[in-house]
Amino acid sequence: MTSTSLHLRTPGLRRSAHEFLRRRASQAWLQGHRDDSWEISMPPRLQYEPLAKRFRLHARQEARRLAEADLFEFSQQATDTVVRAGAQLREQLHPWTTLVHGPGKVETASILPPSPAGFVFWQDPHGISYLTDGTPIIACHWGHLGHNAYWLAWWCDTYTGLKFARAEGGGAIEDQIGMLAHFGPLFYAEQNLLSPCEATPKIIGRPAGDNRGLDGGLRGSADDPDDEGDDDSVIALVYTTLATWQALTTPGPAIRLTRHAPSDATVAADRAAGLASKPVTLATTTAEGETPPDIA
Repeated sequence: MTSTSLHLRTPGLRRSAHEFLRRRASQAWLQGHRDDSWEISMPPRLQYEPLAKRFRLHARQEARRLAEADLFEFSQQATDTVVRAGAQLREQLHPWTTLVHGPGKVETASILPPSPAGFVFWQDPHGISYLTDGTPIIACHWGHLGHNAYWLAWWCDTYTGLKFARAEGGGAIEDQIGMLAHFGPLFYAEQNLLSPCEATPKIIGRPAGDNRGLDGGLRGSADDPDDEGDDDSVIALVYTTLATWQALTTPGPAIRLTRHAPSDATVAADRAAGLASKPVTLATTTAEGETPPDIA
């Protein structure tokens, strides 16, 4: 089914993320590395480049992945469905995978993405996970690196993160408005490499790096023996993303997929941003009725 009746957020979020990656990301990452406030992960092939060039190349490659990405959006109810499906995948597969291959590995159950490059937005305001300060993770993009490897990056809600920081006394409102203008509505939060290893072609290995919230805090705490830390939280993200891919490739009876052509306004905005407009595949649940709700 193709429709133009909805106002979908995915195209605008892609434009904002693409602009950040093209114009500001490399300098922001370099400065964050120098003052130890923001470390990101990058594909292994970049690790031998000089530091500043490494960040420039990574920003350029990430922008290209977004430019080439097919677009997907999940309603709040469909988001809840894939979050629960991801938890079930993890419960079924992860204990065995950890036992056989050790911690930090994920069995993908041969699930592949719906396209070589993609960008997905989950409408649930709570996201699919969160940073240590409570900032929800609401979007993800991926790109094929060859040899069955995929690079994934998850984005969190900048506005909510700054709202939480303001409630904790985290800076003047003028500074936070400036941060929102600098980063845009999405903050580049988590990154991972989904790649085969020798033991099985369905294993993920995580590159070095940390995962800081907008408050600079790391997820995972040595003071909490029940908190498994960064790798555990990223593993949960991976399983939910795998469930999202599965819902898009083999939706089953609970998920309805509809394809929505870009509006004239979207085409004009994308053209101004140097992007080719693409349709959005919207995932809703069959319980939501025949006509998906309008999206603010």
